[in-house]
Amino acid sequence: MSSILLLTGEFPPLHGGIGTLALGLAEAAQRDGHEVTVSAPLPSGNAPYKDDYPFAVERFAPGLDWRVRPALLERVRRIATRQSWDIIHALDTPHARALGALNLLGRIPYIATVHGDELMQCRGVKRKLWRAFGVYRTADKIVCNSRFTEGLLR
Repeated sequence: MSSILLLTGEFPPLHGGIGTLALGLAEAAQRDGHEVTVSAPLPSGNAPYKDDYPFAVERFAPGLDWRVRPALLERVRRIATRQSWDIIHALDTPHARALGALNLLGRIPYIATVHGDELMQCRGVKRKLWRAFGVYRTADKIVCNSRFTEGLLR
């Protein structure tokens, strides 16, 4: 049995591709006997939700954006180093960027999922900064959602 941490900026009751992926991965890993923890935002507004999953869900204040900010770095550092996780999976760009930045100081093994939109928005100076700081270079594994996305990443 492995301990798995899924870091995501979308999770039910929010609807979206990343949230659906996060839920599916968590359910499949739990069914296979792994200990799963999902770190996900609280729903914004008054959206009703109930975390009655067969795995742990730790909620954080919404407002995740594409920039690496001190609050994001601290939250990710705190949860990633809280215990010895067998797998840490950043399911979105903000979490992958945070882990990449933290890996400039110390080693946190992780998997990063790349969706493509984050690469399409990355042009010019932003692309050079991403390469300079090795946003995905420190990931142990990278999962691309398509061959097109893989081509963009390469």
